[in-house]
Amino acid sequence: MTGAQASFKNPDCSLASRDDALPGLPYLLDSSRLSSLLGETVRVTRVRYKPRTSLLVAFRRIRNGAFDYGWAMTRTRAGNAKLLRRELTSRSRGGDIRVLRPDPRQDDNLVAVGGVEDDWVLYGNLLWLREHGMERLGLPQQPGSVLAGTGSVLRYKPERRLVLFVQNSGAPVVIKAAATPAGAEQQAHFLERLNLHGVPHLSLIHI
Repeated sequence: MTGAQASFKNPDCSLASRDDALPGLPYLLDSSRLSSLLGETVRVTRVRYKPRTSLLVAFRRIRNGAFDYGWAMTRTRAGNAKLLRRELTSRSRGGDIRVLRPDPRQDDNLVAVGGVEDDWVLYGNLLWLREHGMERLGLPQQPGSVLAGTGSVLRYKPERRLVLFVQNSGAPVVIKAAATPAGAEQQAHFLERLNLHGVPHLSLIHI
């Protein structure tokens, strides 16, 4: 599902909104309610819903005059322990995952939120990119995050892939970080298209 809005025009979103196993769900399917919860204006751009299990959304906001992306997730009461563990692990490594309680009357109603670089699945790739990949690409290394003063997000699918646009003194660079590598046939087709258009490329494989 993509582009979830408060009106629930998508029938899947309408179905999800009635899932009583996910008490935090209404706060994520509505951009206005999510904005209120976060204390800033955001717009939900992508939704991944697993019935009676979890809801994960990507949202977009404007910070320092540019688009910035983040994610929010809620799980069933039985899955709340996983969200709390992620918050503790993130805090121990300098991350910014936060677990919010939308309704003070419901202690088991939890919503975890974080930025792109707090993505639980892509974190390892982004850490490697910051410590090794930027140098291999000949790009300037900035202290702190991969995005600090160097790049902007072109596309973001939480726990799936991230596409970055990085300004450079030569030609701009586009970097794609994916949770799983492309299959051989898919990769060959992609490289063929790049070669056809004369686009230089370097595959950075994190092992």
